[in-house]
Amino acid sequence: MSIVLKPLLDPVDMQIITLAASVAVADAINEETGMHPKIKWPNDIILEKRKLCGILTEMSCEAERINYVILGIGINVNQ
Repeated sequence: MSIVLKPLLDPVDMQIITLAASVAVADAINEETGMHPKIKWPNDIILEKRKLCGILTEMSCEAERINYVILGIGINVNQ
């Protein structure tokens, strides 16, 4: 899935979006399945030593502002 975000952040703070998405995905997996995935910095979710999810962010920005961020989250559901 991909979503377009327009955060009110400075470009140097953009990495918080990837981290927030990683935490949200790991928490959702835990809540729905009872399993305890780990976050492999900065953009992978690992479960039982296997990659369960990848997160990618791409940004369009100017010197001091972000125009938009595309946040992509891909979850491997058939492992």
